[in-house]
Amino acid sequence: MIKIMQKKYDDIRYYLDLIPTPNDQIPACIYGGFLVGFLIGGGVYSKEVISEDLVKNFNNKEKTGPQIYLELDGKLTSDMMQNELVKFFDYYVEGENAPYQKDFGEVFFNEYKSPFEVDDSWDNFQKINNKITRSFTNWMISNPDIG
Repeated sequence: MIKIMQKKYDDIRYYLDLIPTPNDQIPACIYGGFLVGFLIGGGVYSKEVISEDLVKNFNNKEKTGPQIYLELDGKLTSDMMQNELVKFFDYYVEGENAPYQKDFGEVFFNEYKSPFEVDDSWDNFQKINNKITRSFTNWMISNPDIG
């Protein structure tokens, strides 16, 4: 059996030295946590990694994507998503010129100076989720052989 290497797209440890209040880790979870919210909200998460309880908490708005991201050890990895999403995340999230960075900036940087100031709110999640969903839809149209 061939084992596929797990890819890491985001990790809270990248940001811990950059957040204004080290005791509150949620600001370091916003960037990756909104992507976790996209996975859960879109039903494209891995049931082996993200528990039914966490999905229920998210769907009932008891926990946000960043809160769940923190519970998942502050990492966003390829095993958290269905296989067809890995190629999209390779395109959308990885690298210095990743479209997600641009989308995140377009959505939030008129109101906030840094990603660590973005509030963990359902309104903010909805704003970025709309952008992620649009990017995913456009990517799927451009890549009809995937999925």
